[in-house]
Amino acid sequence: MNRAKNLARSLPAVCRALTGQKGIKLVFRGPPRTDGKTIYSNPLPMDADERQTRIITGDIDHECGHVLYTDFDVGKNLINRVAPERQGFVHNLHNAVEDTFIERRLGENYLGCRENLKLSVEYIAQDRPAPEGTLSAGPALAHYVDTWGRINVLGQSVEKMHAPLVRSIEEFLGEKGRIRLDALLSQYLYSVDSTEECFNLALKIEQLLDEIADESDESDESGESGESGESDESVESDEAVESDEAGEADESDESGESDESGESGESGEGNKSDGAGNGDDIREVMEDNPEIKPLLDRSEAAQEAIEEATQEIDGYFTAGESLHSPVWGKNPKAYHSLEESVRGETRELQRRIVAEYQAITRRRQIVSDEGRLDSRRLHRAMLGDRKIHRKAAKKSLPYPAVSVLLDASGSMVGNKIILAKQALIVLAEVNQIIDVKTELMVFEGDAVYPIKDFSQSLPSAHGTIGAIGAGGGTPTADGLWQAGIRLAARREERKLLMVITDGYPNNMPAAQAVAQRVVNSGIELYGLGIGTDAVKEFCPRYSVLSNPAGIADAVLSALRSRLMAAA
Repeated sequence: MNRAKNLARSLPAVCRALTGQKGIKLVFRGPPRTDGKTIYSNPLPMDADERQTRIITGDIDHECGHVLYTDFDVGKNLINRVAPERQGFVHNLHNAVEDTFIERRLGENYLGCRENLKLSVEYIAQDRPAPEGTLSAGPALAHYVDTWGRINVLGQSVEKMHAPLVRSIEEFLGEKGRIRLDALLSQYLYSVDSTEECFNLALKIEQLLDEIADESDESDESGESGESGESDESVESDEAVESDEAGEADESDESGESDESGESGESGEGNKSDGAGNGDDIREVMEDNPEIKPLLDRSEAAQEAIEEATQEIDGYFTAGESLHSPVWGKNPKAYHSLEESVRGETRELQRRIVAEYQAITRRRQIVSDEGRLDSRRLHRAMLGDRKIHRKAAKKSLPYPAVSVLLDASGSMVGNKIILAKQALIVLAEVNQIIDVKTELMVFEGDAVYPIKDFSQSLPSAHGTIGAIGAGGGTPTADGLWQAGIRLAARREERKLLMVITDGYPNNMPAAQAVAQRVVNSGIELYGLGIGTDAVKEFCPRYSVLSNPAGIADAVLSALRSRLMAAA
């Protein structure tokens, strides 16, 4: 249930904003990425646990943030102004800065996303080894900026990943150089508010490294000059030099430490930007830095979470990998005969659903700060209340996606399968009329058969539906799994899975385990028991259907209690 709440407050909210503001398209097909117009994402596995769900939806949230706040055209134009040999370096820094920027903005506007982004990256950090000794200076710098922003700006606990990077940066820039970098990030990273500002901060970091490199060069030159001055001194004899060296060695032995204040070239090295690397080495790093992946790569982690989530379920059931083609042939005449037998129920259901939708979405008057002046509220203007108007508002009802799963096992033989097919036909016909995307699936024996997918027209499936017969075992768990997986990948905000069955799976614990995961994934699960209430053993809500005259009531009960109730 926590996963359903998480999705309800985070991903749909962002997707609605994107659709309303920019017409963004969300496609559930990985790997996660975006081009500024379409977000590609892996679908949420039906049985994902809390950790897996956080990682997957955190990845989607992050891509949504780029679409909302990243100006892709500006980014392309700005990077082209950088010297070609440094474009990779600046690009990596810009990505690290912008990840902090877009996650901060997303968290400010969508509080559920802030929690999602925080927990998802912390889960990833727990699973990943620290980067100690595995990164060169260029990638270490980009990752340092990324983890610094996550800790200090976003409040994400990734100190485990950041600490080794501190040591790497100090080896590269020296301790004072690292402190100067921290000061620069503290000054700008909290407030960057656009792609251009992120890019400018990346350029400031580049400029800082150039300054440190120049200072290192000056220090080297100073040291070399000192050595040269010593060579100009009067040349002593070999014996005197040996005597001086012996004396210095004795002094060192007595004190236990060398003389740091000597006039040798070591003095110049000691002043060299507090241990910073050679200036040429620093510049070389900035000119040889290919594009890198984020240290805390949500895309990779999301794919791993999906693979983990599709493993064996509680020891009861291992999900099948494929669906099977229908084996009944075609009998359109049987379909039309059944359709005619329940035409009255179809019309009644259509009438009542339309009436329900109209009642829920009808316009009503609400108090507002604009619209028609409400004379009854004028006195509130004296108190500074601007809401003294009324305007019409229409409540929207999200369109659902519906999957109907029909039991065609041997226990359904005779009148049961006829009644079940009649119920399926009524629901499918009405959904076609009101334009609700619907998929029809059948399970029996040891297989699951899709007989109409979401994009297929209902008439094209008439013959297959008419030919369905009953026989074989009852693989309810397999049917729930396959229907749930396909339904979870749909873009619709509300999703209903209706199971039409006499309620006796061949493996009840497996059916219960998979049914629970369907519910946990935010899918509304409803059972239509054919002549029995046994379906209640794995469906949280259900109706019992004993004759065709009850179809309209049973179907409307499912829609009203599980879909319309959300309006």
